[in-house]
Amino acid sequence: MADGNKGYTLIELVIALGIFIIITSGVLILLNGIAMTDTKEAAKSVDAILEKLRLDTMAKGSKSYLHIYYYGNGIYMKVSNEQNSALAELDSDSGKRIGRKMSVYYWENGGTEKLLESDESIAISFNRSSGSFSSNYSSIKFTYSNRSSVIKCIKETGRHEVN
Repeated sequence: MADGNKGYTLIELVIALGIFIIITSGVLILLNGIAMTDTKEAAKSVDAILEKLRLDTMAKGSKSYLHIYYYGNGIYMKVSNEQNSALAELDSDSGKRIGRKMSVYYWENGGTEKLLESDESIAISFNRSSGSFSSNYSSIKFTYSNRSSVIKCIKETGRHEVN
């Protein structure tokens, strides 16, 4: 203040505002990328467990079910010998958390898209003899905001892929 400088110039304010805008837009892009990563990671986790479950069913012959369900504020998956979700004891302690703040949709063969509700689960299993799906789901979609990842299931062969 001794040299007569009494404040910021307009140029200094514009530069500071520009820096703030650049930093804010970078954070928003990063957060959007994290949301997309969550849907991809959830789909990849389920896909890996499906492949393991298929191979185990064909090799060991014991029928197991992969349950995908909501619990609290997260989405979980759990492999259980029980098809009924009440008997499978679906909770956060025994299941593996695969996502948060996202929606799960599913299609049954020949059906329309349905939203997985908090009081239900998707139970997926395979046939021992052929490795085909014994459950009737053709696709499972994980969605957050406008981003989504889909697992397509081919009933006859038991194959599945992440898109």
